[in-house]
Amino acid sequence: MTTEKKNLRVTARKIEGDSLTPILIFRRLKGSHKFLLESSSQAGGSGRYSFIGLNPQKAYRGRDGVVEEIVYSSNKTYTHEGELYTLLKRLMPRITEDAGFPFTGGAVGYVGYGAARNGEKRTADDLHIPDVYFNIYDTVVIYDHHKHEVTLLHTEINPVYETPDLDAIEDMIINGSVEKEEEVALSDYRCAISKEEFERRVQLVVDAIKHGQAEQVVLSRRLEADIAGDPFVLYRKLRRSNPSPYMYYMEFDDHTVIGTSPESLVRVSGNKVLTNPIAGTRRRGRDEAEDLGLEKELRSDPKELSEHDMLVEVSKKEMQQVCRPETIEVAKYLETVRYEHVMHLVSEVEGDLAPGLHALDALKATMPAGTVTGSPKQAAMTIIDELEDQHRGIYGGAIGYIGLNGNIDFALTIRTMLVKEGKAYVQAGAGIVEASVPALEYKETSNKARSLLEATETVK
Repeated sequence: MTTEKKNLRVTARKIEGDSLTPILIFRRLKGSHKFLLESSSQAGGSGRYSFIGLNPQKAYRGRDGVVEEIVYSSNKTYTHEGELYTLLKRLMPRITEDAGFPFTGGAVGYVGYGAARNGEKRTADDLHIPDVYFNIYDTVVIYDHHKHEVTLLHTEINPVYETPDLDAIEDMIINGSVEKEEEVALSDYRCAISKEEFERRVQLVVDAIKHGQAEQVVLSRRLEADIAGDPFVLYRKLRRSNPSPYMYYMEFDDHTVIGTSPESLVRVSGNKVLTNPIAGTRRRGRDEAEDLGLEKELRSDPKELSEHDMLVEVSKKEMQQVCRPETIEVAKYLETVRYEHVMHLVSEVEGDLAPGLHALDALKATMPAGTVTGSPKQAAMTIIDELEDQHRGIYGGAIGYIGLNGNIDFALTIRTMLVKEGKAYVQAGAGIVEASVPALEYKETSNKARSLLEATETVK
């Protein structure tokens, strides 16, 4: 039995979902540029909804002060020039109807690490990934894990209202066939940077810090493998092996992004801005006793604590750019959060958005996160440009949504795989301070990459 509810621009239809799952719905829906956004129920109760979409109305993609607007229905492309965030604020549809869900449609995609450069000299880009890439969806499928209910939600973003064809979507969800899952195969991962070379670069960073050029620098390395088959199989493996607050599968024109990020970069709901810096990492123990011992070691490590406090201060300064100063507070401090392969030290900083500012102003202020650059941010990024000879692409950027209601929710793009033209790419970094030991920093990048690498190894 289905019901429909309509207001000025929103149409909603509900379907019983007790025999459905987000994975089954995703596989039954046939279309282009599909996405699936989820959150683990282990993530502090934030895993109530899964969001699924396909067949976007348009896309915005760009870099270096130019954004292309691609209208899929007409296959026309329009070019806009200017500062990337200003263009996004101007181009994004805004519909204020309240449909009762955190995301009711809008832009789904990413802002890459290079967006902060906005035309400045940058490391050579061998992947040719836009700095900004969002698909705009007017219809989303929402799976409510508490009520076991599915909602088809359409928001009319065009000036003239057109009745949406929810019957076709419902029919696919209820009666659609599921093709036999295609196998996927990956080669062994390889890295252009040897262990010895990475450790040499770490030592160069330590020397730069000793000479006062920065306080901390996050140095990363990229791994790649050959891939053949359906990357969605990898997403299914990953969501089981490494459940996280942010889990996502997004299809773009010539690449796919898969990830399970533990870290919220920035979230804006109404006028409330929230960010949670993460710094301090240990692997998980083989048993409870070892796990607790590793946590005690982590929470008493001067290097890890100093790094964490540095990033909390960076977050507070960034919030001062977009929030009313008197509202900024550290709501949670130095909590231990455990994942499948690692544990992290996590804090939470929040504040009220200043009058007259847009949620995207908060994203701009926090991009790229100090967690993936270091401090001071510009000095650290300069050192990164000198030592990393591959452009970071999506790594270290933001991935998530810009809602039609103006709310945003972005994860830091880590623990993420990029699949393009038969290659799968994974990148991980380590925070370097004066007390860093090069061999241990190399090990940290290995621990962070392990969640993705081990998930993919099981499908060989």
